[in-house]
Amino acid sequence: MTHKPRNYLPLLLLLPFQIGAQEQPWSATIATAASTNAYQYGETDNARSLSLDIIANYKIATNQTLTLLSGVSQDLDDGKEDGFSNSWIFYKNAAWKNITPDTDVSYRFGLQLPTSEYSNKTKKYAALRAELPMVYSIQSDWLKGWNFGFTPRLTRNFYERTTPIEGSRAFVEIELRGAASLSGDLANNLSASINGYFRRDKPFDNGWRSPRYGLGFDLSYSLPEDFSVSAGFSNQGALYDSERGDKGDVSLIDREGTEFYLSLEKSL
Repeated sequence: MTHKPRNYLPLLLLLPFQIGAQEQPWSATIATAASTNAYQYGETDNARSLSLDIIANYKIATNQTLTLLSGVSQDLDDGKEDGFSNSWIFYKNAAWKNITPDTDVSYRFGLQLPTSEYSNKTKKYAALRAELPMVYSIQSDWLKGWNFGFTPRLTRNFYERTTPIEGSRAFVEIELRGAASLSGDLANNLSASINGYFRRDKPFDNGWRSPRYGLGFDLSYSLPEDFSVSAGFSNQGALYDSERGDKGDVSLIDREGTEFYLSLEKSL
């Protein structure tokens, strides 16, 4: 069964704004989430899932932070249960360049640990990632206090996949991605985030896959005792989907990647 990995975009979008602003050396966030596909149950391979994510930050110097991100997810499809895990170590310099008084540029390097798995049949040995997050603090009266972020990313993935026909097979994948976000406060204790991305993937033994793009929306409400609850929607599409035989057609939404989610977070 082909399956997409858990989408950590909502939590990762917080990192450019949080890292480098911690007063204590250690900080952490724990989040549990439930998601369901936006379409009728049974139409896709990933209709429902539960997940647990942990982000731990350690400030090693001014504006320099080490981050451990670890998450597990369990699909709840009838007869198609699959487990996933993702663990990353990031190093980030949060104040590398100031292009303008309102625009900060940082850089981040990541290593995905060999414990990560995409499914019971596909194992990701490791991955290397380089990112260049850019954040612009909007000064316009109607969006004052909001942030616009853009992050170009290069990732090199290392997999092993087992199939009944081919057996065990190792391969490498290159991923290019550009992600953008707009986030800020709507009211007291209520914030919103709109995010999107454009992605190209290239397996080691094939050409570039059809371009993918995604769009998501997230609402978050702060609760007492450093708790917060978030709800959101995300989907993805393709400029053309040659993998499924729809050459030349525009696929605005991929049903396997369209979901609603509800998350409860605790800052430590």
